[in-house]
Amino acid sequence: MVDTASTDSSTERRRSGEVRPLQIRSVVDSLYSDLRNRLLLGELEGGLPLTELDLAAQYGVARPTAKAAMERLVQEGLLMREQNRSTRVPLVTVEWARDLYMSRLLMERSAVRALATSVTVPDSARDQLAEFEVLAAMADPNVMDVVSCDIAFHTALIDALELARFSALYKVLIGEVQLGMVQVQRRGLRTPPVQALEHAGILAAIAAGDVEGADAAISDHIEGACDQLTQAL
Repeated sequence: MVDTASTDSSTERRRSGEVRPLQIRSVVDSLYSDLRNRLLLGELEGGLPLTELDLAAQYGVARPTAKAAMERLVQEGLLMREQNRSTRVPLVTVEWARDLYMSRLLMERSAVRALATSVTVPDSARDQLAEFEVLAAMADPNVMDVVSCDIAFHTALIDALELARFSALYKVLIGEVQLGMVQVQRRGLRTPPVQALEHAGILAAIAAGDVEGADAAISDHIEGACDQLTQAL
């Protein structure tokens, strides 16, 4: 028999914020998350070969667990696998950066032009701009916090079109986009205050229905980051 009084009481506590259920993560998720952070922060050298056996031994997990985590990272572009060759940490090169940033630019220009045409400023993009401005006011914000907010802003522009396939295509790039953003932040190439101003300029152009202005704003933003990163590599 179900104790309805106890159930009702538990529900009330959850509603009032007294109970915060913990999210249980699988071993695969935990391994994937740790490896992903290490790859983004450059703790694993570009070109380094990684095997399932090595990772299984390093983390004390089963080989299928290591394989599952690696597969997810390969799909995100944070690990590279070529036919008949081992899985490796990708090399961040000038060619890699140009290909990534120009691919982003083609997609994001299309998005902001469509948003400016319909004068649609996504609420989620406004929210991310507000968060970015808070980070920009800090003396030394955490790099991953800056990158997370940055990628959320750009993803909000893409998702605002409400085109499932378009969003899915952009998500294919997310891992590599984050890797590029971390490279920019760690090298001090673009400060959060500058990025916040550029994000604000993109939204202002969209809000004004200025299609060409929005196009120019997103182009300057992405091309500027690309130029600075390629010059530093």
